[in-house]
Amino acid sequence: MSDIASRYFGVRNGDLIVGGIPISDLADRHGTPLFVYDRAVLDDKWTQLRSALPSRFSIYYSVKANPNQTLLRYFLARGSGLEIASAGEFYQAIRAGCPPARMFFAGPGKSDDELEMALMHGIGEIHVESPGEIDRVQMLGARLGIAPSIALRVNPTGEVQGGAMRMGGKPAQFGFDEEILDEVIERILAEGIFNFTGIHLFTGTQILD
Repeated sequence: MSDIASRYFGVRNGDLIVGGIPISDLADRHGTPLFVYDRAVLDDKWTQLRSALPSRFSIYYSVKANPNQTLLRYFLARGSGLEIASAGEFYQAIRAGCPPARMFFAGPGKSDDELEMALMHGIGEIHVESPGEIDRVQMLGARLGIAPSIALRVNPTGEVQGGAMRMGGKPAQFGFDEEILDEVIERILAEGIFNFTGIHLFTGTQILD
């Protein structure tokens, strides 16, 4: 059994135990394939993260991690916002009851239709990844009479160690290279149409230590 499984679950008579219930009983009751989540583990992880951060920090759950409606509603009920990366994830977030103002839209490859949708619904932030995306958001905002709220995705110079996916430290499709950040910010502020909210920095994922 993996370290994570042994830490949060257990084994009884050769059966994985989730929430005190043998996994074979759940499979017999609900059929397979079957995805099982333990709310006690969710509660524990949420409490640890919330207590580790000052109250002025907001927590946003990434819909791409798992768009299950029950999970989205779980995090929303605890005050989380939602991070989306597509129109489909936007509508999943709406269905779960998330106000657009409590969402931010990140990720490369956003279409004009998706950007227009985000602007028209008053999404909290759009995280722009390239000069071309700035141009498109500016054009759409001007046409719609909306001042877009944007953050800049930065591709950092440093490289994180220990992550299953490394997303910084080298040229990548994700965001602006750190070396040109100052000039990009100057351009955004000079345009006068944007509500500049900050930067998006992400260097790796699945860092378990």
